Amino acid sequence: MGEQLQKQAPPNSEDETLAFDYHPAWGLIGIILGILVILAAGFYEQRTLNNQPFAQTLYGFSQAPDWADPVTIHSRRLPRTEFPSVYNAVEEFKNNAQGQTRQDIDTFIEATGLMDTERILSIPFTPEQLRPALASGRLPTPGQPELLAGANARLDTFKIDGQTFQVVGRLRRAGSPFHFTYLIPQHSAWLPLFQEHPATQTGWLDPNGRHTLRQQQTPITQEIAATFESPTLPTDPRITAATISGLMLVALFGAMAHLSLFRVIMPLRCGPLRPAIRVLLT
Repeated sequence: MGEQLQKQAPPNSEDETLAFDYHPAWGLIGIILGILVILAAGFYEQRTLNNQPFAQTLYGFSQAPDWADPVTIHSRRLPRTEFPSVYNAVEEFKNNAQGQTRQDIDTFIEATGLMDTERILSIPFTPEQLRPALASGRLPTPGQPELLAGANARLDTFKIDGQTFQVVGRLRRAGSPFHFTYLIPQHSAWLPLFQEHPATQTGWLDPNGRHTLRQQQTPITQEIAATFESPTLPTDPRITAATISGLMLVALFGAMAHLSLFRVIMPLRCGPLRPAIRVLLT
């Protein structure tokens, strides 16, 4: 007789299904490993953040809470004109809008803080008190136009009322509430620019505010957090990488455990569930 036709396996058959030759327990072990990585990263983050300089600091520009032991600080925003490309683009966009649309744009910018620039904080600390938070550079010289910049502060040089300020050092990233801020020690030379200027905001700062809240077992609700200028703290990038790696391990081994488990179940007496299991395995 002529050539015999080869019988092809139907779709979703065992021959056409991706096979895993290990027991589902190996997938569960991988899931547990991923969870342990996430827990270890969280434990390490808790320990390291608590030991960072100024990690317990809270500050704001509303009325100081009753539980706080505050010192007075003064702040001004970096002029928007120091970012001409962003400032000009937003102004051009607003100028092209008319009537209610322009008002909506202004309301949106105000509500989201889209155009908020870095704060310059004049704080009653000596340069030596700021040394533990220094990541690179040097401390500012009292009375000189020198500042420390937070990790996310964008400029190294800028002007305020014609006075040029220079960044001479950078603050640590992890655990710092000043990541989008410039710090300058209070000095009589800067009274006209900060304490006495009409654009100045006067606020409070409690170096042990977070610790005090924990001692009082006061939960940081959304209403309380709204009174803080920096309610959340940035973490170490290595902790972020470890957490993401743990999540990826859980997802990968979870999928593998899922497929291998159903390959074990499928040969059993599953009745009407058998076609559904085959679909899940493809």
